Amino acid sequence: MPRLIRIALVGDSSVADNPPDVFQRGWGQMLRLCFTRESVEVFNFARNGRSSKSFITEGLWTQVLAMNPRPDVVLIHIGANDIPGKRIERETLPGVVPAVLPASGLGASPLDWYRLNLKRFIDGSRTMGARAVLATQSAPERIERARHASWVKSCKRGKRLVDGAAGRCFLEAL
Repeated sequence: MPRLIRIALVGDSSVADNPPDVFQRGWGQMLRLCFTRESVEVFNFARNGRSSKSFITEGLWTQVLAMNPRPDVVLIHIGANDIPGKRIERETLPGVVPAVLPASGLGASPLDWYRLNLKRFIDGSRTMGARAVLATQSAPERIERARHASWVKSCKRGKRLVDGAAGRCFLEAL
């Protein structure tokens, strides 16, 4: 019998599970339907409204790291809520990122802090023996603000830069 593949999902509402009475479905909730229970197990840690920063500060990343048995793949799709103006507990701004992150060599850009959080997810995945896969944000059609669309493009560039440096897998959302 083939070995069961374990996938951990890190993300926001684009990925999150929602109860039946909520209209929205994250792709992570639907991902389970693509596999048989005998071949792939999907663990969805994604939560609505989470940024890379709040995913860490709320302890969700610690839960992923504590998985036993360990995941084979950590699929990371997060960033839309990191945008400046999304409230202090979410946005990645210098000076408000938790002290658990290394502080040396950082620029002043929120994108620099976002990239550092992605690197933390990649490094943690690697430490667990899992393959990290970065998936880009796709700008939902309902988004009308140009600054948000610009942030999504910046996140994609940031993921490409982090991914290229780390030698990890990268999925482009279209």
